[in-house]
Amino acid sequence: MTNPSTDEQRFSRLHVDQMTDKQKIYFSALLAGLISGTGSQGVVQGATSSGAPFNVFLRSPVLA
Repeated sequence: MTNPSTDEQRFSRLHVDQMTDKQKIYFSALLAGLISGTGSQGVVQGATSSGAPFNVFLRSPVLA
């Protein structure tokens, strides 16, 4: 299975500047938590957006 190009992604990545306050809280928690230390391509230290599956959770940070 290949990764879709950026244009083909179902949920485009949100840049930090586009996030609501609640989305920023969730995003910051991801970067500060254990997941960021796993080497996951979805969350990398210093990132300005997150990849799958975390990008989808940004759409509803209350449920995440």
